[in-house]
Amino acid sequence: MRALTDPRVANESAPFDHPSFSYPEGQIVAAGGATDIMNSIPAVGAGGLSAKGLPPLKPFDDPAGGSILRP
Repeated sequence: MRALTDPRVANESAPFDHPSFSYPEGQIVAAGGATDIMNSIPAVGAGGLSAKGLPPLKPFDDPAGGSILRP
């Protein structure tokens, strides 16, 4: 599995970059109705996270406490 891991995925660089993404994260309910609470994930350009001075994504951990990408 490690042989199939592309470092561009962890860095979110092209072609794995993404536009900004907004999503609802609850509501505020008042007498006149409800208003959505919105949250967003900022865009990452072709240069990836490192171009923004951010570290690469870390691998997800499995339930046994190890990493799915590292032994």
